Parts: sequence; C-alpha cells; structure tokens
Amino acid sequence: MGVKKSELEKLSDKELEKYIVDGNKFVKEANIYAYQILKSRGREFNEIETKRILSLIEDNSKINEIDIHQEYKRAAALIYSSVIFGVFNVFLNSETLKSSVGIILGLITLLIFIAIGYLISKGIDWIKYVLLVLIILGAIGLPFIIMNLIYDPVNGIVNLVQTILQISALVILFKIPKTVK
Repeated sequence: MGVKKSELEKLSDKELEKYIVDGNKFVKEANIYAYQILKSRGREFNEIETKRILSLIEDNSKINEIDIHQEYKRAAALIYSSVIFGVFNVFLNSETLKSSVGIILGLITLLIFIAIGYLISKGIDWIKYVLLVLIILGAIGLPFIIMNLIYDPVNGIVNLVQTILQISALVILFKIPKTVK
C-alpha cells in the first residue's frame, strides 16, 4: 500500500516531525515525503540532521527487504533447470506436438513449475508442500519413465533428470531452517 504525499501535506509540522525521528515505524516513502514537505515549508535542517534522516530512510528500507536464504535460490535454480529439460522434452516427444491437448497440457505443466520456481525464489515456505504433493502424484508416472528408458532412452533420461532435479529441490527446501528466510 503506497503513501500519498497529498495526505501527508495535510498534516501539521509537528505531526510530520514524527516521520523523521529515530525508530519510527513508517515506510521509507513516508519518511522521504515528510522530509521534503518540512523542507518546502521552510524547515531548516543542519548537516547532522540531514545525515541522520537520510540514514534513517536507508535503515527503514533495509528493514523492509527480505533476506532470502541461499538455499531457496538454489532450489529455485533446480526447478528452473527442470523446466528447461521439460521444454527440451516437449520437442523430443513428437507425440506431444501432434495434439493440441498435449501442447496445452505441456504448457500448463511448464507454467506451473515456473510459478513454483518463482515462489521458491521469493522464499515462500509453503510451496515445498505443493511440490511434495506434485512429486508424489508424479510417482504414479514412474512406470512410464521406466518404459521411456527402454523404448525411447533419450526421452526417458530427460524425464529421469527432471525427476531428480525436482526431488533434489524438495530435499533442499525441507532442509532450510524454519527461522531463516
């Protein structure tokens, strides 16, 4: 939710002063607007005050940033790699490209995994359970992967690599400490 400068301009100087004191809980934009409004109203800030206010704005922006654990990024990279293999697999399997249903299902599957990779990269913890359910459902297709390995080894190997990448991402996600993002 954004801060409207016009709303802050309605406040008195005394009320605006609350936005530029140490330890305030206002968002970065509110701090900047309050500083600008006070300056435009003729409030003089000495060099020390200006530095303090600017550092306060920086500190508030750092508080609002989420520090995402490296393992989330690693798991997301594995999921994205799985998607790349999936695209490769779509073009390898000529049956998929022959029917519009196959193309649509392939695209939906790839988009779902892109979305999962994106949510993982943002540090969203609950997505690991969604991935777990999808992998369990995907285990139903394990006989097809084995058949692919026998009858179409390249396609089977690509399917196997995708499965290994997705399981590896899942293992990484469940190893991330709960207190860290």
